Amino acid sequence: MEERRQASKDSSPESSSSSDSSNEKYEEPPTKVYKKGSGTRDSDGYPYFELSKTRRVTVRKFSGKVLVDIREFYNNGETLAPGRKGISLSIEQYERLKSHLADIDEAIQRGVP
Repeated sequence: MEERRQASKDSSPESSSSSDSSNEKYEEPPTKVYKKGSGTRDSDGYPYFELSKTRRVTVRKFSGKVLVDIREFYNNGETLAPGRKGISLSIEQYERLKSHLADIDEAIQRGVP
């Protein structure tokens, strides 16, 4: 993690514009990064993908298992934090969901009675 901190420090605009950084205090970046698009990572290094401003899908590990976590987030004052509302799918459950996508799309097109 120290390497990641150092890389972030070296690439920040403040460190590149100052020639004497020994007296500057290094400030940690926000714990959660809010960015549109794909390929964004949270403070733990897990990739996440936004569904809306307060919902995201994160691929993470828990107890040694890879999970697809679909969760609502809330603003805790300075950053977005994970809320209680959400679901974590195992890889098997995620694959099963993907296998039903065409049927789900068809049901959406037909409409709900």
